[in-house]
Amino acid sequence: MSTRTEGLYDGYEQEHRRVQGQGSPKKVAPKSDRGQEGCSEEVRTRREDDRQEGRSEAAVKKAPAKKAAGPKLTPPQINMLETIAKVAEPHGFVAAKKPDQKTVDALLKHKLVKKGKKDDKTKNFFVSISLAGKKFLGTKTDVVAKA
Repeated sequence: MSTRTEGLYDGYEQEHRRVQGQGSPKKVAPKSDRGQEGCSEEVRTRREDDRQEGRSEAAVKKAPAKKAAGPKLTPPQINMLETIAKVAEPHGFVAAKKPDQKTVDALLKHKLVKKGKKDDKTKNFFVSISLAGKKFLGTKTDVVAKA
């Protein structure tokens, strides 16, 4: 055999021995010492106290995760959302001009409005405010009222 083929064959034998459990064992730190090498003495003693009291590390209370902030809208988008919220027509609001439609598309992207039927005249969709849009307007009025 050539030296190249021998090298591949040796690699196969080593892999086969490892799979069969005949390879060299991995060196792992004992379980009691894991995770405490980089800790300060104070943290170690706190962990030991928790273990003695029967509390696990997972049972210790953690701070609640912060909720994602609402979408950041421009003033024209906020005005359009307020206009859509005020419309009482059965189908909802339809944008007559292209700039208005672009604003409505941005609100659709943020899921603040829902798409309805298509208007025959303008070929745009009717939109109505969604629950997320109502929630957004509710939080915005609270912020304005506090200021």
